[in-house]
Amino acid sequence: IIVGGCLADQYPACKPKMRGYSVHIRADVVGRRLCVSTQLHEEPLSRRHKAAYLNKVTIKASVAYVMLTQAGLPSDGSGSVMDPFCGSGTILLEALDAGLATVAYGADANTQAVKGTLANAEAAGFAQGVHAERADV
Repeated sequence: IIVGGCLADQYPACKPKMRGYSVHIRADVVGRRLCVSTQLHEEPLSRRHKAAYLNKVTIKASVAYVMLTQAGLPSDGSGSVMDPFCGSGTILLEALDAGLATVAYGADANTQAVKGTLANAEAAGFAQGVHAERADV
């Protein structure tokens, strides 16, 4: 509320709205630090892909994206990704969606997870780029 008051004082022509707003201002407090930013997406980034299959334990898409950006893949997207425990295929799909890889390979000991990975690849439009099979790695 204090942040909202400060913004209202700084920009008196702007009237704050809790619904139907055109800009979503976020104020995140972590410890003694305050970060004020605009939120570009209404849904959390971790929920931006609609999955046909969800495993019991699934890595968030936003976490998979950060892992991939730190992995040192070629920036031109010519790399490939291998996830030996692919579960529902989140890492594979994030790599393709972000343009960090042209092909993604997955394996899982669970046959249902492999089928789910392929179903998620199909739902996301990446059926041609994802190759997954059952393997006990």
